[in-house]
Amino acid sequence: MVAYRLVPFTFSARVIHSFAGSVFCLLLLLAPVLAYSEKPQTQEYEVKAVFLFNFAKLTEWPGGAFRLHEKNFEMCILGDDPFMRSIEPLSSRTIGGRNVSIARITDISESSACNFIYVASSERDRLPKIIEHVRNKAILTVSDINGF
Repeated sequence: MVAYRLVPFTFSARVIHSFAGSVFCLLLLLAPVLAYSEKPQTQEYEVKAVFLFNFAKLTEWPGGAFRLHEKNFEMCILGDDPFMRSIEPLSSRTIGGRNVSIARITDISESSACNFIYVASSERDRLPKIIEHVRNKAILTVSDINGF
């Protein structure tokens, strides 16, 4: 019969400090990658959301652009929403005395209540139909599609 004896393994302070230092250095190296992964695009669309708000706020709207009973200024995003939550803070603002309301629509036929439409790049192939639909209407249309 073979007898086994368990020998307790203890770490010296030097080993613990070396290991802790290595982990700390690894975290320092990974921190910028982890913190930066979603930030640039999020920041880009936060800035774009403010620009959209200012476009709408500084626009001289023609008489009759708003129906008398409308209490909201409807900002619509047509297509795939690149803003996600970046545009939501605008819903606490006002344009022309009307509360800003954010709506996401998937087809231009849903735009009857929109005062402002951001046309997402996902709608590139449908631009002629979109432009024809809003022609001669008091709807401000904005996009970052090339050639829009």
